[in-house]
Amino acid sequence: MLLFSVNSFFGLSRRSSLSIHQQTDLFRRCSNLPRSFTQNIKKSDSVESTVTFLSLGMFWRKFFFLVCFGALVLGTCFYIFLFLEAGFTVILDGGKVNFTGVEDFIPPNVNIVSDFFVASDYKMMSCGIRKSMSQLTINAMCLLHDEENFLKENHNFNETWATNQACQTDQEFRTPSNDLLNNNETIRFAFIRDPIDRFVSLYLDKCVNEHSCWACDIDMRCVVQEIYKGLKLLLETNKDPKPIPTYMDWHAAPLSWNCNFDKDLSKWTFLMMGPDVEERKSSILQLGNIMKRQGVSEKLLQMVQEQALAGETAHATHKSTRRLEAERQVREDPVVRDYLHKIYFFDYLVFPFNRKNLDAKYQTDFWKVPEQNGTTSSM
Repeated sequence: MLLFSVNSFFGLSRRSSLSIHQQTDLFRRCSNLPRSFTQNIKKSDSVESTVTFLSLGMFWRKFFFLVCFGALVLGTCFYIFLFLEAGFTVILDGGKVNFTGVEDFIPPNVNIVSDFFVASDYKMMSCGIRKSMSQLTINAMCLLHDEENFLKENHNFNETWATNQACQTDQEFRTPSNDLLNNNETIRFAFIRDPIDRFVSLYLDKCVNEHSCWACDIDMRCVVQEIYKGLKLLLETNKDPKPIPTYMDWHAAPLSWNCNFDKDLSKWTFLMMGPDVEERKSSILQLGNIMKRQGVSEKLLQMVQEQALAGETAHATHKSTRRLEAERQVREDPVVRDYLHKIYFFDYLVFPFNRKNLDAKYQTDFWKVPEQNGTTSSM
């Protein structure tokens, strides 16, 4: 009504010989304005004050739609940010799966480290994943890469990363060639272990033994929170400079964050390992079978299996009494379990792990699968 009255008044005022007081009274009646408005105009006896007021009406009519539209857009964005459930899509078993309700989880397939070890003569390459028999992996591959030098320097399979071996600085050993990558006869293998069991090994080695876990010392709740924060920071790719993975990030990162698994996961052979001696023995025998298929001599094959089975590396933890206490806390502490699910849940899906160590919800296929061909299926 106000905007209509403004237009009517201007049209009338240009054609009428009414006095300013009469025009003001007419405008007030058309606009349903209070009598005080007319009284104020009469007191000022100023045409300019009337025109100024009416000009404001014209201004608001012009920009009213833009203001309302902007407020609508802003309100919608604010609602989505606060209330709508976030999600993202992950490739599993060759298909796209839309996950919702896990927006604060660490996503899979963010490659931050690629420790490749190459034995070109046997068309073999491996991925050394920290806390997953990585030391056995590098020792075995060093032997296959340069048998003469390995034996000459009297190396053995119980040496740790701290041992200086020539192969570790050999680019041919650390970088697979395009010919090797594109050869269908190339075998790629990696040891993998249950993600929660792997965390326990990490905690005992780096926190209890080395005291390398930030200011947490052996406070497991503090440790899982720091791991989570560090991995979340690495996801902030818009920062300049970009975050650089730390020593602990490399050790704690999900399995899928290694060796570009997201690009060629189907080409890899994964050797499952566990915390006890029998499971360890089984995975070592699987490695022996791979080496035999690739033409490794019986002499070297026997050496690998005997040394690997005879002892454990200096930082092995699967027999320690401390491990029992750490496993108990992992089972019973709700804060620790919550963070471990957020950090490692997707490792249980990307790799063929049994989900029995997870909470009941995450043992089920709770996620949503996009409709295909008019039907919805579950994994």
